[in-house]
Amino acid sequence: MGRWLRPEGPQARKVVEQVACEGLVNALPSSLAQQVRCHPYKDMPGLLEVLERQLAVYQAGGTERHARGNRQGWAAIPEPSRRAVEAPQRPKEKLASPRYVTYLKSVMPSTIDEGFFDFLREVDSSSVSVAAIPEGSVVFPKVCAIDGSTRPIASGSVTGDNLVSTNAARFCLAAGSNKKLLEFGLRRAQGPDGGLSASRYSYIGGFHGSSNVLAGKYFNIPVVGTMAHSFITSFSSLKEVHPSTLISENGEGPPVDLVKLSVFWLNRVCSHLHMTPEEANKGELAAFISYAIAFPRNFLALLDTYSVIRSGAVNFCTVALALCQLNYQPVGVRLDSGDLCRQSVDLRRIFHSCSTEFQVPGFKSLVIIGSNSISEQSVMEMKEQLVQVNGKPRMKFCEDPEKATLPGRKAVYRLYNNDGILDLLYIAKVPISFIIPTPITMSIEMITIDQRTVTY
Repeated sequence: MGRWLRPEGPQARKVVEQVACEGLVNALPSSLAQQVRCHPYKDMPGLLEVLERQLAVYQAGGTERHARGNRQGWAAIPEPSRRAVEAPQRPKEKLASPRYVTYLKSVMPSTIDEGFFDFLREVDSSSVSVAAIPEGSVVFPKVCAIDGSTRPIASGSVTGDNLVSTNAARFCLAAGSNKKLLEFGLRRAQGPDGGLSASRYSYIGGFHGSSNVLAGKYFNIPVVGTMAHSFITSFSSLKEVHPSTLISENGEGPPVDLVKLSVFWLNRVCSHLHMTPEEANKGELAAFISYAIAFPRNFLALLDTYSVIRSGAVNFCTVALALCQLNYQPVGVRLDSGDLCRQSVDLRRIFHSCSTEFQVPGFKSLVIIGSNSISEQSVMEMKEQLVQVNGKPRMKFCEDPEKATLPGRKAVYRLYNNDGILDLLYIAKVPISFIIPTPITMSIEMITIDQRTVTY
């Protein structure tokens, strides 16, 4: 189960502590372990406190309320019970209940000796032993990770988790150390238990956080997330924003009407981006404003509900600039559909342009998150499709000519005449007169990223 543990980080220590807690709980009798798992704990001291309380219940044979009463002096716990709490002895548990043995007998051949079923009825856990490589270790092929009399059962529970953590590690290697990866897969996991396992072992594999709040509670995984499409579509106009005011970040001055402030910035943003305010969806803008009022220090907007460039980006910049005016720093945006590479480049260009136009340096550091059908291959392709760094062209060579990239930042001209259409691709800084030095009988149209066209 590949884990790039960060020994110097507090999260790594927390994960190790959680593993120790889980090992302790797993060693308890099943009925006691089940009771312990019903009570939240964050660390080993918390687990020991829960365990002490549940042991009192377990030994006294009463309810938890009765046990709390015993601890508070309402009743006395017999001396043997107190000794058991101090040094609990793990009882021998039957591994096969009578009804399971009866079922096996009904489905197995009638020639099976009755002594085999008698043996199953008497098997207990006293002889069970399991040896395993410590959780979080890198395990190479052909290395036996688990050995013991319960290996088939243990392997079944470990294999899926091992695959998740290994896949997460491969994603991290593909993305590089300067990128953060977040797990958002709860909706598509194999049930609630599968979702918890996926969140936990993605984190063990190197991911930086999860949208699974329960996994964060149980395993101290950083919880992250953004707004949902359903939240955005639930708004239809600015009149639905309530409350509509926000106090500045330093707490000084009266509350500011964020709706009016956003409308002011909407006009300025649209003018700068050569758009009209009517093109931006007002329901989406209302959702962004409401979210910003609720989370002014964690404003991260989902842009693709309607149109990423024509609506989402405009509305985000509008609300983000309003927050900046109140001394808040917006976090960034998330893209959940379409060509994530192209859209992220478009957005970065818009953010840098707004940063320069409105003198807001924080816009250059806004985060862009990509989600939806992300694979290891797509992560590598997004990294590899690099054509320019610090103004210097870059080119990818490949055995497959179709996967090679053209160097430099390009501009595209579309040429028309009676015979058809021709797209002309060339380095953006080169004048069109240099590319086409003599007049031609074709109309030329510049194709820009936001689909606006200018005819020459």
